Amino acid sequence: MIDLTEGPILKKTFLFAIPFLLSSLVQQLYSTVDLIFAGRFLGTAAAAAIGSGSILLTLVLGFFTGTGVGAGVLAGQAFGRGDKASVHRLIRTSARITILAGTVLTAVGIGAMSRLVVLIRVPAEIRPESALYLRICFLSMIPIAGYNLGAGILRASGDSRTPVRYQLAGGLINVACNYLLICVLRLGIAGAAAATVLSQSSAMLLVWRAILTRFSLPDPGRESDVPAGRIRPAKRRMQVFPAGFGLPDAETARSILKIGIPAGLQASVITFSNLLVQSQINRLGAVSIAAFTAYFKAENFIYYPIMAVGQAAAVYFAQNEGAGKRERIRRGCGLILSAGAASAAVIAAVMILFSTEISGVFLAGSPAAMVCASMIHAAWPFYFLYVFLEVLGALLRSKGDAVAPMAISLLNLCAFRLILLSVIMQRAPAAEKVVMIYPVTWFTATMCYIVVCAAKFGSRGCDNGAARGRI
Repeated sequence: MIDLTEGPILKKTFLFAIPFLLSSLVQQLYSTVDLIFAGRFLGTAAAAAIGSGSILLTLVLGFFTGTGVGAGVLAGQAFGRGDKASVHRLIRTSARITILAGTVLTAVGIGAMSRLVVLIRVPAEIRPESALYLRICFLSMIPIAGYNLGAGILRASGDSRTPVRYQLAGGLINVACNYLLICVLRLGIAGAAAATVLSQSSAMLLVWRAILTRFSLPDPGRESDVPAGRIRPAKRRMQVFPAGFGLPDAETARSILKIGIPAGLQASVITFSNLLVQSQINRLGAVSIAAFTAYFKAENFIYYPIMAVGQAAAVYFAQNEGAGKRERIRRGCGLILSAGAASAAVIAAVMILFSTEISGVFLAGSPAAMVCASMIHAAWPFYFLYVFLEVLGALLRSKGDAVAPMAISLLNLCAFRLILLSVIMQRAPAAEKVVMIYPVTWFTATMCYIVVCAAKFGSRGCDNGAARGRI
């Protein structure tokens, strides 16, 4: 495990970010394996049924990723100050939130699915299969919530490798289950959905097994007797529900949700805004649709490294906030921003240089390849701005302010983006023009973050942050 409160800032933070990057790549395995198996073995209609409803799963995944951010920030602060009792309360509360929230969403999703597939405009001819696939996938709400909350706790302790190993194991299980359930047992689209549930459940169980094994718990009611100090691995497993299931600890639950709900809504709303952008692109014809699809596939190679830096920065800020090292936060923020922006600029420059070849990988021989290359040239010189969104958002959340990042994203990456989209579609409807809404809104969001951080922290930077709170 990596202690980010001591030692070289950049080296430790960027090494810590590598497993986050691998985790994002593995996550793509989950989202594409079902589609590949359905397309190859079940036919076009089944593949369309899976793809048409995937936005619902993306929205839910984004929300639970946000709740994992809430648990991660609080756990990082607790680990930073060596507060073992707070970590124990956080683990127990996270387990209860997982079960309660997952159960509610599962019931709502299954019960309302017939209406939801109509709401998201799934074509009538594939609506029954899409509804069946999504109903079964909604059985994985508890596993998705549990994995994200548990992974947030493990990463906050300085261990970013274990969650990605377990996510990779879940991805391999997903491949094996798809083959078994679709190709051998012939369960059709229900088999694809069941494979997702089984793989997500496996990843969650592995994460929580690690938590139960790694951290010992005191006897119920005696947590205050535990001395502060660095938490070390324990051989005996803890009891998550020592006195029955019960309700989550109210104060701890409020602390998690105060950060997690805004972060989750932020991710979900951005996904929704991108869905609306895609709906407008669909009006421009097959060439533009193909070019935009390839653009977003290629974009992952620059977006995922930036997102990994932001996730590592979130743990860095949380641990140092808990340890009371405000000056280290200030120095680290500047270093991470500078190094992250420079790295993003280098990656973007290389990809712009080879934009024709990159577009050709996805669209060989198609006129859409040139359109995709033009889109890359238009937007990616400014992609370094996204580093500011990720890092400064993580900084604010580490100080307990998740509302400001959510508000900035809603204002710029959703509302303003859709206004620009409307103007462009009226005056100059072309894929190369539409893509410019992204760097423009990255810039305005960056300016908002800078203004908010300057107002919140003042001339002394991060040294003027909010007082450390306990869970």
